[in-house]
Amino acid sequence: MISSISGRIALPGLSVYAASKFALEALSDALRVELKPFNIAVVLIEPGNVATPIWEKSIADNDAVMAQADAAVKNLYAHLIEALNKIAQNPGGIEPEQVANIVAHALVVKRPRSRYLVGKGIRRMWLLSRLPDSIRDWILLRNFK
Repeated sequence: MISSISGRIALPGLSVYAASKFALEALSDALRVELKPFNIAVVLIEPGNVATPIWEKSIADNDAVMAQADAAVKNLYAHLIEALNKIAQNPGGIEPEQVANIVAHALVVKRPRSRYLVGKGIRRMWLLSRLPDSIRDWILLRNFK
């Protein structure tokens, strides 16, 4: 299954996307145990940023939403949209082939790992997800202000 690092940490402004990835993580965890007696491996690939058109699309979507927003919404969300657009303008993503290589590896190896983290800076995001909530929230608020 292809998930995302967003299945481990939910960033501000990406709540719906993160919720779908958290659900995929739960499904994978349950199926891995349920299918083990049948020798069926359930593997979760968790990429970070991948260089795809999703970044340009997110900027266009953000700009369209903000163009139609009233002043109260703009005041409330302008800083968040600005931070998300800054990330989208310089995502530093890996090439999709790197994810495909991990998928190919997981398909042929005798005993695949249950999870594969893939991408630049992915370990930092994983470590951030492991921090106590109060510390993680403080870091996120600092970066999305």
